[in-house]
Amino acid sequence: MTKLSYTPHSLPSQAILTGGGHFILLAVRAGDASYGYADSPEVSGTVMEVEKLRKKLPTKHGMPQEFLMLRSVWFDDKHGGYRVCVDLIHDRHQKPSMTAEEIKEALHDGYTWPEGQGISVGVRIVPEFIQGDGFFPNSDKYYVGTEFWEDGFRKPGDEFYECHGEWK
Repeated sequence: MTKLSYTPHSLPSQAILTGGGHFILLAVRAGDASYGYADSPEVSGTVMEVEKLRKKLPTKHGMPQEFLMLRSVWFDDKHGGYRVCVDLIHDRHQKPSMTAEEIKEALHDGYTWPEGQGISVGVRIVPEFIQGDGFFPNSDKYYVGTEFWEDGFRKPGDEFYECHGEWK
């Protein structure tokens, strides 16, 4: 990843990590969202695994037909785990090339990294009109309702984005 930034409205425990087509919300349970977390093996390892999966996604005439987007990483620096949220955006007229379970497995959901951090992976499968002139894989709409809460999940009852399951 190349850049860590903060917004005027973010708390010290929240930041934005960008680079390589990623726009990742980064948050830490009790500490500062700093380069220490942004450059951690957990984040860089997850980004590498997402990039490997991206290479397997279908293309047509050299253009991607699906987009695997790492949306957020939340660190539980008190208990030593972390949670990532990923979207697979696919053409709404086609079946996605991967299931949520396949993505979770590839991103090591439920495993522990050598550094001792346990990982939980949330996947959302998003049908979209990707040929539309308004389509952008990092559109604001994919981040609306993604505020971090102390347990790393989304706001209880949020129907727009629960960080797992199907697009609602």
